[in-house]
Amino acid sequence: MELLHNAQQEIMRLARMVGGMLTLTAISENTDRQMLDFSTLLHSSMEMFSLHLQKRGTTLTEEIAAGLTVFGNADLLAQVMANLIQNAAAYTHLGEVTLRAEKKGQEVLVTVKDTGDGISPELLPHVFERGVSTGGTGFGLYLCKMVVESHGGRIWIESEPGNGTAVTFALPVYEGQYGGEGA
Repeated sequence: MELLHNAQQEIMRLARMVGGMLTLTAISENTDRQMLDFSTLLHSSMEMFSLHLQKRGTTLTEEIAAGLTVFGNADLLAQVMANLIQNAAAYTHLGEVTLRAEKKGQEVLVTVKDTGDGISPELLPHVFERGVSTGGTGFGLYLCKMVVESHGGRIWIESEPGNGTAVTFALPVYEGQYGGEGA
C-alpha cells in the first residue's frame, strides 16, 4: 500500500512539473489576453478549493472587492491563484486562509494569507527562485512570479515561522489602455 501511495505522489509531482513547463510556454507566447472580470476569477478560485480547505479544518475567508478588472490571460492568472491557495492549504492545518483583493490607485492588490507554519528566514529570500521548495516541485512560486511579471505586475511575500505567510501580488488595473473595449 505504501508503494502505491509513493507512486501516486511521484506521478502527481511529475504532473505538476509538466504543468509548470506548459505554463512557462504559455507565458513566453504571451497570447490570449483580454479584459478580465478579476473579481469573478478570484471568487471562482476560492470556490474551487473551499471543500479541500474545509476537509482540513481550515477556515476560508474571502474579502474580494467587486468590479476589479485586469488585462491578462485568465488561465495563467487562475494558475497563480491555484498555486497560492494550494500552498496556503498545504501548510495550514486547523487554521485560516484569507483571500483579499482590492483596488489601490492604479493597481489591483491580491493577498493570500494563511495562519500556517510560515517560512524560515533563510529560505524566504529565495522562494521565488526556480527549484526552491520545502517539499513541492519548486516551480509553484517561480511560476507565479513569471506570470505576474509577464502581466506587468509584481509579487512579494512576508512570513514568520509559526505565524503564517502572506503572498501579495499587484497587477495594473484595466482601463481600456490595451487597445480593446474599455471596462
